[in-house]
Amino acid sequence: CLPWTWYLANDVQFYAVAPIFVFFLHLCPAVGIFLCWLVVFLSAILTGVISTYHRLPAGAAADLMFATHQFMDEYYIKPYCRAAPYFLGLLTGYVLHRNRCELELTKVSRSAADHPWD
Repeated sequence: CLPWTWYLANDVQFYAVAPIFVFFLHLCPAVGIFLCWLVVFLSAILTGVISTYHRLPAGAAADLMFATHQFMDEYYIKPYCRAAPYFLGLLTGYVLHRNRCELELTKVSRSAADHPWD
């Protein structure tokens, strides 16, 4: 009926475990950062292993005709294959929070931010 709702399940799972990581980021930042990076690393490794084992393309755009049920069921919709971006976002939010959103931009990053489509 609504084929994109699979992502809600992923988001809910990430949302459910995020307080554990935020707790560690608050209590002991080194442990929290380590745990977040561990999840990112494990997600990347698992994604590669699953992709290799099932001989799946690296991404849906690699071969749109190959976006079969196996690709979707074994790889694309799995939360452990989608965890890395979520936890990188969690780390980014933590860094912005710690710096009170006042990060110093270099000339290069400021230029890229001012003229993203040039």
